[in-house]
Amino acid sequence: MKGDQAGFSVVELIIAVSIGVIISAIMVGITLTLYGSTVRSQIEAELAVDNHFALRTMVEDVRFASSIGSGNQLTDNHEPGSGWTTLKNNDMITTS
Repeated sequence: MKGDQAGFSVVELIIAVSIGVIISAIMVGITLTLYGSTVRSQIEAELAVDNHFALRTMVEDVRFASSIGSGNQLTDNHEPGSGWTTLKNNDMITTS
């Protein structure tokens, strides 16, 4: 500013606004990056839980299938009255 003038010149205002816009753009970029990382981490955690559940279910199925004997008879403590039998070596199990 010169002498007894009050206020800012147009050049000073343009520089101040430009600096403010640059700082705001940087802050928005940082915020969006952090938000994206948080969302990605949450999705990965949910997928890990889903994968754990799927693998646990598959392991239980394999262990359960290994108890089926060569005569297509399944030993199960919770079986209905006459037991479980399979249909012609297929993977379908029916009650008899």
